[in-house]
Amino acid sequence: MKISIRMRTLTKTAALTLFASSACAQFSPTVWNFDNAAASRASASGPGVLTFRGSTGTLMQAGTASSFGLPLPPGGNTGVVFIPTLTSAQGLNLNHGGTPNGTSVASGWLGNYTLVIDVLVPGATFARPRSLLNTSTSNENNGDLFIYASGATGPDASPRGQIQPDRWHRLAFSIGAADGEGKAETYIDGVFVGGHGGTGQDVISAGRYAMYAYPDAQPDAVLFGDNNSETGPIYVASMMFIDRRLLASDIAALGGVSAAGVATPGPAPVVPTGTARRVGIIAHRGDSGIAPENSLAAVEVAIRQGVEAVEMDVRLSSDGQVVLMHDSSLDRTTACAGSTSSFTAAQLGACDNGTWFDPVRFGNQRVPRLADALKLFKGTGVTPYLDVKSPGMGPGIAAALAEAGLSVRDVWLWAYNRSQVTEFNATFTNVPPKIVVGEQPSTVAAFNELRGLNVVGLDIGGWWSGGTASYGDFVRTNGLWLSTYTAVSPDQILQSIARGVDKMETDYVGLQNRLMTPLCAADVAGRGLTLQPDGELTADDVIVFINWFSSANIRADIAGPGGAPVFDREFTADDIVLFINRFTTGCS
Repeated sequence: MKISIRMRTLTKTAALTLFASSACAQFSPTVWNFDNAAASRASASGPGVLTFRGSTGTLMQAGTASSFGLPLPPGGNTGVVFIPTLTSAQGLNLNHGGTPNGTSVASGWLGNYTLVIDVLVPGATFARPRSLLNTSTSNENNGDLFIYASGATGPDASPRGQIQPDRWHRLAFSIGAADGEGKAETYIDGVFVGGHGGTGQDVISAGRYAMYAYPDAQPDAVLFGDNNSETGPIYVASMMFIDRRLLASDIAALGGVSAAGVATPGPAPVVPTGTARRVGIIAHRGDSGIAPENSLAAVEVAIRQGVEAVEMDVRLSSDGQVVLMHDSSLDRTTACAGSTSSFTAAQLGACDNGTWFDPVRFGNQRVPRLADALKLFKGTGVTPYLDVKSPGMGPGIAAALAEAGLSVRDVWLWAYNRSQVTEFNATFTNVPPKIVVGEQPSTVAAFNELRGLNVVGLDIGGWWSGGTASYGDFVRTNGLWLSTYTAVSPDQILQSIARGVDKMETDYVGLQNRLMTPLCAADVAGRGLTLQPDGELTADDVIVFINWFSSANIRADIAGPGGAPVFDREFTADDIVLFINRFTTGCS
């Protein structure tokens, strides 16, 4: 039995009632259905307001899919507006009605938001870029979300996926703008097609992607606007703006286009079976695409999805305890401010590190000690991978391991340089550590030297763009493994696998799982499970799963590829179905 989302045949009014009852109701979603030709800018619900910029009102046409001679979306005829090619003086002004959030609260900006839009791009003009959103209220800058001539869509300069001409598509863009390492995700018809930003990439910056959050009628952004007229004809059936980041499971539930409007689930997402060689998944800062980075929630979700390892950034508190934190400053990912090293572990433990990501789902998260994070790994077969951010942390790491009841052999330690390699070996003298470096040795002698220093693997950034499969073979021949970081798009994941990696750091565990060949029982044998390598999941295997997850004290429900686990804290019959779906699809 497969679990799927069936399209509901609801009126637009009923659909809005249903949507308002969800978690989204705790925010300020606005839905436009464009089913009233005389009031084409009027919202069906929510505080958002659209106004015409310049002469746009004389150009925009309202009708229905049939009156425009368009294919009907699933569910039948629906209201549609036609937006032609616009100049920089034109567009739809958006006043979203939301309040400052994310990492931009102090600036009075809206940093977290999602735009979902049902569109059809006519084939006759398909081969031109067209802006969907410009956060510059004066429309003096380049647009920020685009559909490109190739059909790829998403933030400017990093589009993902591909839509088709003369076909209805439901596009969704989830934005988490932040200076330094903002992130965004793009979805087509409910399917996650890739992330943007992340490690060391300031492409989803607050300065560009955060919106104003004016308490008055002044526009907060411009829809379909661009400074140099990179616009084009487009049909829009429905649109939703919400002042929060929707996650993969939220958007998958919306599916594809429905004639009842964007708030109504359309056809269930069609997710093809992956074909790429399976490699180890390293959850970067936990499953940081669906939970706040370096939080216990992100770590736990990653473990529950059966990853090989979870990478966590660690720093010292002022009282010498090791905590999970990437930045030297608390400002980006917590409600506190200042240097991480100037707070005690207890003080950090009171710092909210989840509200910036999603206050409803993760407002209870606090900056965790490493010892508490390590306790989640006991009995799971998943490896903690520590990105040690500064020198002198060896004793603190040793103390955290001891408190959690783990050995240094249970973890990997990332070393930025040879000084850290020396430090790790000097700290852990009784049991040799497992060290990972970013070097690319070119000789057998160099590999021998690294193995002599207790190096077990190489983790090299951006392998998808410059690595080779032959070097991967060379690494394995010389007794080490090869990994890369941090893959956020299908292309990056697939190219890295083709270029010979053994493992990969990703912000999106579900995406990497989806792109690889299905995980069968044979793939997890030996990972602390007593499964037989028969290539399929049996009733006995399900019992083993139940016993394993129960004894490991893990919340034992795993969603399907691309989905998010549900925090229900108990194992149910539905969870068994999810296990069977996940582990047997495509097995022979």
